[in-house]
Amino acid sequence: MEMMTSSIPDVFQSHHEVMDALDQNYAGSDDAQRALTVNKLHQDTATACQRQEDEAKTALLELSQQVCETQEEATPKEAPEAHSERVHSLLQLTQDAKENVDTLNEATR
Repeated sequence: MEMMTSSIPDVFQSHHEVMDALDQNYAGSDDAQRALTVNKLHQDTATACQRQEDEAKTALLELSQQVCETQEEATPKEAPEAHSERVHSLLQLTQDAKENVDTLNEATR
């Protein structure tokens, strides 16, 4: 029995030490402050990422609009046949002009 009486105070002492350690561990607000700091950094990062994503979306929409406008400007307003008819007409005028020059050259000889 004597062994039990000597171990009970040791058990209580051990429990008191554990409780004191837990009190000291949870008494400080360092961990809570670190958690708040990490949370704030996360919020700031998420906000910055969202802002950059919004800016990228805006830039992409502007570029898409510019592409549409440029395509519209680059696309001929006339039918494709009109261009080939115009080229054919110019070639015919060129041929007629050459024939006129040749005729004038023969007339001057």
